[in-house]
Amino acid sequence: MKQKDKNSIQFKFKPYPKYKDSRIEWIGEIPTEWKTLKIRHACEYIKSGTTPESSSEEFYGGSILWVTTGELRESFIEDTAKKVNEKALRTYSALSFHPKGSVLIAMYGATIGRLGMLNKEAVSNQACLALFSKTKLFNRYLFYWLYATRDELIRISSGGGQPNVNQEKLASLRVSTPPLDEQKAIATFLDRETKKIDNLIAKQELLIALLEEKRQALISHAVTKGLDPKAKMKDSGVEWLGEIPEGWEVVSLRLKIKIASGDGISNHLVEAQKSETHSIPSIGGNGIMGYTLSPNTLKNAFAIGRVGALCGNVHFINYPAWITDNALKISKWNDFENLYFFYLIYSAKLNRLASTSAQPLITGETVKNLKVPLPAITEQKTIAEYLDAQTKKIDLLKEKAFSVIELLNEKRSALISSAVTGKIDVRELV
Repeated sequence: MKQKDKNSIQFKFKPYPKYKDSRIEWIGEIPTEWKTLKIRHACEYIKSGTTPESSSEEFYGGSILWVTTGELRESFIEDTAKKVNEKALRTYSALSFHPKGSVLIAMYGATIGRLGMLNKEAVSNQACLALFSKTKLFNRYLFYWLYATRDELIRISSGGGQPNVNQEKLASLRVSTPPLDEQKAIATFLDRETKKIDNLIAKQELLIALLEEKRQALISHAVTKGLDPKAKMKDSGVEWLGEIPEGWEVVSLRLKIKIASGDGISNHLVEAQKSETHSIPSIGGNGIMGYTLSPNTLKNAFAIGRVGALCGNVHFINYPAWITDNALKISKWNDFENLYFFYLIYSAKLNRLASTSAQPLITGETVKNLKVPLPAITEQKTIAEYLDAQTKKIDLLKEKAFSVIELLNEKRSALISSAVTGKIDVRELV
């Protein structure tokens, strides 16, 4: 959270009349009337859950909500991806119903500190800790207070590659605690104000989605129809292409490209950050995965995501790189201009051709079987230059929208933190 955002909120809203030291380093001072309570003293219910044997279907498919960290999205939980049955509850003593209104928090890994709030009774796995207070805390206030503590949770977490914070550490956290009616006022204020911010974020996300649709349509039309709206058209005989300009050919990529899987690389040879020794990008289905010692391609190549959710992603590599076996490598593309070929493969949406087995997969044969349009090389260059200019404009608009979302999220976090630590007085604003 950026300090300038906190300061701007303190300026907009008035502070409390008097403060005292909370004796909690990350909180600092709190209003004089506030207390601090350990979660274990404020919550009568503190419990996690467990995972029934995943290889056995006998415990799943019931009607009981089973919450995992994937359902913790800083919102109310209405449903879950998986549900368990009564047999699971009878078999696993660690599975018990968390009360409606419980706050669930993720204790492990990349999702540490993520939150959800139950709109109905549910059970959970062992990575979620449920907290519920009957008398000392208003649970919606607790939700917002925990939201503000995520950075602190990460700081006190332990573990190597995967940070985790256990139940004991969470239960020992001290909550800045105003009187109960004041907690309710703060929660009501934050519900209202964060909803306003969330609506603004949703509008920016919609704008980004519309811009991406426009970008895809622009590219698809240019590489399959050309730039001349008056050009005479002919049937391509290829379903995904439809009609193409009369002067264009349709070719099979089998006759034009050289494609193979990238090369495997040991994890110990790849570092997350670029350095003097590890300066060569390691390329997977989502682009640069890290940096390694030496390249397996020195000149222009294309990397296409080969497996998983990112299969079909295309990257033009015009620098020395190591293309991994998570990607297919195209090293030759005869009769195609570089950037036109990039836009053409992008518009083909190769993920639609992926196998539908356990993991989506694209093979070199899949790509070679693709039939594509082939304009004259001069026309390819004109199309590529046009698309470079037009997509740059769209990408700038998307970047602005992402920047707005980032600022709104900072404002949201700062507002919550300021309210639950008593830096602003919102009692008269409800």
